[in-house]
Amino acid sequence: MDHTDEQYALLSSRLKVRGLLEKAALLTVHPEGGTAVPLPAWLAVPVGEGRVSGCLMVPPPLLLDVLDALGEQSSDFPTIRVYRSIHSLDPGSLHRIGWGERLPRDDPDTALRQLGYHDAAIQSLRDASGTTPKPVNCRFPAYARGEADGVAW
Repeated sequence: MDHTDEQYALLSSRLKVRGLLEKAALLTVHPEGGTAVPLPAWLAVPVGEGRVSGCLMVPPPLLLDVLDALGEQSSDFPTIRVYRSIHSLDPGSLHRIGWGERLPRDDPDTALRQLGYHDAAIQSLRDASGTTPKPVNCRFPAYARGEADGVAW
């Protein structure tokens, strides 16, 4: 299973309206020159049908490329915003690209509902973590993210 299939499976298990995945944009970044193998792709799920927010976490060197690819799909991704990491020189840092309504910083359940997650998925994520941490931007540590998850919401 490749990275995109993993994102699709994860979101399919969490979204209240799985049909939104049919409208998702596959954002692929091709290295300069176009001869190399494309870098990993991101699955960007648009707003609609109960989903009022969305976001992606991307590494700093690819931020502009992913924004450019997302901009081509702009009608399904309103109010695109960029939240830059204050640790952008750290190799593990990620910038957040958000669209639609802003996610609340202090209410993880509401944030996950805005992302279109169904109640059973929210409860399952709560049960798995045993805690209710505050969401940090688009990444919900341990609460809504598996070990290899955290790129597409």
